[in-house]
Amino acid sequence: MAASSIKKMLFLFLLIPFLLGCEELYLPTYTETSEVHLTGGKWIFTDYQIVRISSISSFSIIYNDTICVNAFGEQSYVDGGILMQQHYEYTSIDRRFVKGVTIWEFDDNSNTLYINDNTNIRFPVNYPAYLKYEHTEMSIQNPLTGAVSNYTFYTDAMGANYPRILTLISPPIVSDLLLSNGMRDKAITVQIILIFTR
Repeated sequence: MAASSIKKMLFLFLLIPFLLGCEELYLPTYTETSEVHLTGGKWIFTDYQIVRISSISSFSIIYNDTICVNAFGEQSYVDGGILMQQHYEYTSIDRRFVKGVTIWEFDDNSNTLYINDNTNIRFPVNYPAYLKYEHTEMSIQNPLTGAVSNYTFYTDAMGANYPRILTLISPPIVSDLLLSNGMRDKAITVQIILIFTR
């Protein structure tokens, strides 16, 4: 085989991963059942990512220290485009996050989540005591509204190890765009990845 053919094949193999895209979410795979250790310390919200699932046109994300797990709205027209924002004050406390400020603490004895060191409001939380699959579900009920927030989660350490990183992935979030004719269109669908450390 000629050297130029080998170089072309090598280039093609190196190019294939880039053609497959990088929009998929990484979830680890567990080969055996592992115990979950979310208790024993405060989880501090440290970072987030927004992953594009689909959109009717290209968009860019302006990151800051705050993210809410709800649809983007409050649209306004700026510089020939549309700015869609989230409303922090109108989002329930279990769905809003500020880097370095939001704190979660789990209590397995009562299946409770405490948020921001407020022990007066107990958020019922449900997740398995043992992990067997890579897609592990967690649900959090807001006692004030009755609404339930669902996430997929994983940690950086399983079994007897004490995890230091907790990653939550939201369900797909669809944000509608209000068109000039009064109709609504599904502008974007994203998933939000929330990262806590302790």
